[in-house]
Amino acid sequence: MPADIAHGEFDCAAAPSGLSARYRRDWRSFAVWCAAGEVSALPAVPLTLLEYLADNPGRPATQAGRVTAINRAHRAAGLPAPGRAEELRQALDQARAAQSTRWRTAVDALLPLIPTWGWPGGLVGRRNGALLVLRAAGMSYADIGRLTVGDVRVEPGAIHIGPQPLSTINASIDSQPCHASTLHAWLDVRPALQRYSGNAMLEAALESGTVPGITIDAVGVDQPLFVTLDKHGYAPMPCIDRRGASPALPGLSAEAVSAIVTRHLSGDLPKYVVQQKNTATESRVDVVADLGGNTSLSADYFDKGIAARRRDHETLSAIPDLLDDAVARMEKLLDQTSDMLRLALGHE
Repeated sequence: MPADIAHGEFDCAAAPSGLSARYRRDWRSFAVWCAAGEVSALPAVPLTLLEYLADNPGRPATQAGRVTAINRAHRAAGLPAPGRAEELRQALDQARAAQSTRWRTAVDALLPLIPTWGWPGGLVGRRNGALLVLRAAGMSYADIGRLTVGDVRVEPGAIHIGPQPLSTINASIDSQPCHASTLHAWLDVRPALQRYSGNAMLEAALESGTVPGITIDAVGVDQPLFVTLDKHGYAPMPCIDRRGASPALPGLSAEAVSAIVTRHLSGDLPKYVVQQKNTATESRVDVVADLGGNTSLSADYFDKGIAARRRDHETLSAIPDLLDDAVARMEKLLDQTSDMLRLALGHE
């Protein structure tokens, strides 16, 4: 049905309260289209938006405006914005889709080099592999860092990440290990990290080629999906407050996610130390991944990296001056506070 159908025909096209007037026309067009197709407009799923845009072609700016209006309507109603889904963003942005394809190619070459068994390399490798998969799906470092356990929904053959969802990772036989199984590998071990004995449990399991068998449903929905791990594979010890509740463990920041992913994609893989149990003894094997030119990156990939580091260096060079300025302001505030105290106490 055309987007410019007579709007008065459907009562369901009313705009959510708080939606700016500039977005109401595009919203009503979408709502009318959804009513005609008997699909939900609020909330809408990303697939509905894709079908709507395909049914109502337009210039990139026009399509982007429609998506913005639909996103704003959802936010006005207190719902996640379906237009943030990576599948839809790539459909509207060819450059973004091409970049994601290059990332997937590079990650496909990296995943077989990253261990998933043994200690502690198997645990760290599972987490890092999952980070690479989500980045290859096009998710930003900030979105990955903000993910919680409640943002994950597992279905046969697919894992949905984020509200609406932001991204869907499908099982595939085209790459081994496939991206969905790589995510599953992290979900298999993440619940144990929530327990006091979790690290010991994981060490014993990964050394013997098993997983603890605790489902992700056992973890609170507000807990971060990705946590920090030290070089020995240990996560921060979970704590219990006086009411018996377990506060959220420290998650990975966007900067930490960026550092891990960028290091792998640049070919500088960390040294994954893997300890596995033999029949009578334990043998420790150092696994050092060698890309050997297997990644397929753009011709100017490293030039861009060098330019980014140069910009970072120039930015960081200003930090000492900023710190000096902050210290000077603090000293001024301390002097003012001392003067106020002297006046309050009656001293000159």
